[in-house]
Amino acid sequence: MSIKKQYKTNNKCSNNQRFSPSVFCATGRRECFVSYAYDQGYAKGVSKNKFGANDTVTSEMYLTFMLRALGYTEGDRGEFGWNSPWGLAAWCGILPIQMDRNHFLRADVASVTCAALYAKRRGSERTLQEQLVSEGAFTAEQFVEAFPSDPFAEFRRIDQKVTEAIVAQRPVGQIDYNKCLLENHMITSIVEADGELDITAMVCLGSATLEPAGHVSSTLAGSEPWRIVLDAKTLELKSFQENAELLDQWVPLESTAAYNKHYDSLNFGLNRTFFVQLQQLLDHGAIAYRSPTYEDAMKDLKNTSFYREA
Repeated sequence: MSIKKQYKTNNKCSNNQRFSPSVFCATGRRECFVSYAYDQGYAKGVSKNKFGANDTVTSEMYLTFMLRALGYTEGDRGEFGWNSPWGLAAWCGILPIQMDRNHFLRADVASVTCAALYAKRRGSERTLQEQLVSEGAFTAEQFVEAFPSDPFAEFRRIDQKVTEAIVAQRPVGQIDYNKCLLENHMITSIVEADGELDITAMVCLGSATLEPAGHVSSTLAGSEPWRIVLDAKTLELKSFQENAELLDQWVPLESTAAYNKHYDSLNFGLNRTFFVQLQQLLDHGAIAYRSPTYEDAMKDLKNTSFYREA
């Protein structure tokens, strides 16, 4: 929608003209849309001279496309990898549980696109649909008519309850003058039975040491599967188990995210998302190094090998 509107507004391409001759795609009006998207950085093709218009779209491809639309970039200097976008997608709220990562269908395209319309753009409080309204892709009235309510509101409530369950066990935020802890997670399965929601989530916990002038001297992040059980009606927390407990109780590993075939990508993507969280909090001043108090200094001293009680 955004691409078509921007293309029509700029009107820089005729039916037989390409923005970027290096991009191979179908002929006709569709070629102009693809070439325009390529020049704007929304689409990058599958190689330097091939777009891959006839290739089967994977979940990684489409999530990458939508994350770009939200203002994120992939690559070594970006916020995610195109082949491991799930962690950032989950954090942004564009990864509804209905989406099948392994067999990406048109229904999944619709689900991800719809969820993305409600997601905030990178570093902004403005959602994608609000941006599209401002660009004239559609009106606010048309959007409300199409979506009287958020189709994924219930999933977002469940996701928030999972966050609360994690934070209750591992407090997050700035915990000291130069220390902060953060969490992000991705729900990998929800099974409803006997009035309960049995949820498996990959949970990333990370810590950072803050330095003056907005610098960070050290970071540590790691991901592991948790099992969280909520009341199906009230979403009240019933129980939780961290990875170590799951292993101790011989929970079948194939039922956890640890043995999901995407485990390595999930782990890498979630860990990378930790750095996105950290940078945004630093940019907004939500966390920052502060001068240590006398109590802070004494606490640090007691944690060294040089300290001895008088």
